[in-house]
Amino acid sequence: MFSKSDRAARWAARIGYDEAIGQLEESLARYANGAKGTNARVSTELGLPLTRALRAFQNGDYQQTVAIMTPLFKHLAPVGGSNAQRDLFIQTLGIAAFKTGADEIAVSVLAERRRLKAGMPRAWSGLASAGRDVSNALPI
Repeated sequence: MFSKSDRAARWAARIGYDEAIGQLEESLARYANGAKGTNARVSTELGLPLTRALRAFQNGDYQQTVAIMTPLFKHLAPVGGSNAQRDLFIQTLGIAAFKTGADEIAVSVLAERRRLKAGMPRAWSGLASAGRDVSNALPI
């Protein structure tokens, strides 16, 4: 459920998440600037922006989260990890889109989750709990 992701971000903020993600961002930037190859490229193109988006989300800057994540959310496979792990980025974008009133982006996120998780209604309907019910706007 998406609201769990939102609660997790707030919980992480209480335990020094901002400092930890700042250190991660610095380390990732040093690595990406000094290395070559696929991992360095993925770190530059996806890792750093996603880290910045998560930091913005944690700080309540949902517009910045949406601005950073919107062009990336359909291109997360190179990040690696499981589909469920990458889905957390998509969920974060969905919550931020609802919070900023970016309904077109929210609907796009819902449609993408519905496509990726066909046959699993909870995969897309949960975003409605973050704000408004836009499920009628989804393509069938």
